[in-house]
Amino acid sequence: MLTKIIKQSVWFLLMLILASCVKNDKVPKSIVVFGDSLSDQGNIFSIVNHVTDLKNIHMSTPPSSHDGHAFSNKLLAVEYLAQHYGLKLSPAWRYKKSSADINTIEGSYSNIFASSALNNDFQKEKKTSQDYKDVSFLIKTILDNIHSPTLAGNNYAVSNATIASDYSGLVDRLFNHLSLPYQIKKYTTDNKKDIKDTLFVIMIGGNDIINIVRSSAKNKKQKISNLMPIMVDSIQRLQEFGAKKILVIGTPNVGETPVFHNTPLEKITAELSEQFNQELGQKITEYFSKKQVEWLPISKQFSETLQKWPANTRHEACVSDIVNHTFNLRKFLEHEELEVKFNNGCTQLLLNEGKYAFYDLIHGSDAIYQNLSKLLIRKASDFFSQ
Repeated sequence: MLTKIIKQSVWFLLMLILASCVKNDKVPKSIVVFGDSLSDQGNIFSIVNHVTDLKNIHMSTPPSSHDGHAFSNKLLAVEYLAQHYGLKLSPAWRYKKSSADINTIEGSYSNIFASSALNNDFQKEKKTSQDYKDVSFLIKTILDNIHSPTLAGNNYAVSNATIASDYSGLVDRLFNHLSLPYQIKKYTTDNKKDIKDTLFVIMIGGNDIINIVRSSAKNKKQKISNLMPIMVDSIQRLQEFGAKKILVIGTPNVGETPVFHNTPLEKITAELSEQFNQELGQKITEYFSKKQVEWLPISKQFSETLQKWPANTRHEACVSDIVNHTFNLRKFLEHEELEVKFNNGCTQLLLNEGKYAFYDLIHGSDAIYQNLSKLLIRKASDFFSQ
């Protein structure tokens, strides 16, 4: 009888060990991220350094993290996700300039790029103007080269990136070449192998909502709907390349960010955010198997999370930075530094302690990203266990 009990105990223990092994096998072995500033670890600054004669443009540190290259005071939600699985996540847009690049940049084109970035009126240049033609040349000869194969990282997210690639204006034309379809094109060009156990994360759409809200277009809801075929096509392109697990994350209610909260644009921004999430969720359900493409709406949890902060700081930005056009010319010329200043009674200590939900006018603080990452980790774990 005792022998039988011992045998049963051994078998039970063996089954637990085997079950544990199987469970541990159902986790991502690598991660690839596409998106915008909510996930950008510094790609935008690598790109700006590449297409200008600057060496290390950065934001003030502290409070900005990642050596002044990210819109956050600590880690981003996707970094916490990667960290949970012990996976490396690093910027994919790192380049060494060739002599030809430097010779071209040292001409007038760096001045043109700087003018277009710092002067809002430059956006209104007509297509027939020489400046517009020069910027078009800049895009063709330099920015397009960014899509060449590299040995860089696996995070393709770029601040200010969009889903659509047809926004007008000189600055927007530059970012059209960094949109989701271009990010995926770069990834497939980089020709990464063995992606069966890779978790692909797509988190983008907020900048499209902002662009559409601020546009003079009357058919704003139709413009949101026009984003859906691009999203579907982008996901399908990843699947054609071999992707088996794609996690698509919705946008928060952009109307709740400090830049729109309590302004005349808050209502329409909230409405378009809701429409975007509803339509994208429907398209993913319609076109894709849940075992391969998982939809994760975050708007509801984002709104609920904000309620944890007191009303007097809930929608306040801790810092002013380039998002709200803070610019100190002297610091920029002497140190290539984009100034970041504390606002609304915020300090480095209060920011680090999670007393402010928002880092700046658009981006969440580390407290928000940590909360969001818990949702991402739960969903990713359930996704891989299917």
